Amino acid sequence: RWREQVWAGLAAIPGRREILGRVVASLLPQVDRLGVYLNGWEDVPAGLADPRIMVARSQESGDRGDAGKMFWADEAPGYYLSCDDDILYPPDYAERLVEGIRSRGGRVVVGCHGVLLLEPVSCYRKDRRVLRFGSALAEDTQVHLLGTGAAAWHAPTLRISRDAFRVPNMADVWLAAFGQEQ
Repeated sequence: RWREQVWAGLAAIPGRREILGRVVASLLPQVDRLGVYLNGWEDVPAGLADPRIMVARSQESGDRGDAGKMFWADEAPGYYLSCDDDILYPPDYAERLVEGIRSRGGRVVVGCHGVLLLEPVSCYRKDRRVLRFGSALAEDTQVHLLGTGAAAWHAPTLRISRDAFRVPNMADVWLAAFGQEQ
């Protein structure tokens, strides 16, 4: 097993209050630290009162949309998992993603949901094939974009800054661009 810390971050919206506690419960046993970025919440849910949970709020740091899950990415000392507030993660999720990174030498972003662009691309929504996280693949597949609700990387190797996500609610695109730069 690895001994480097594993951190995860997710952005949460108030409309997903009912599932947030279950998402946190699915991730917290697998990670050393969990960051929860609250976009537009009037309160901090009681279920986030754990010393391993870091909370940031849009009232202090701006509405970052889905990119709020990247708020702690440049602070992570080991592996970083970007997650969503509406996915219940399996108990071996962190272990499998970390192993995926390690088995490829560390200079990769791995994930469970991706997009292949079909050339020529004239429309992003039409000219693509989506490999969904709920469907099994026969083999690992390189993609053009990974869904940031199910992605991970080794933070000291790939320095992905929270400030790289310049426009909210386009985290998948920004992560792909930033990953290609490195």
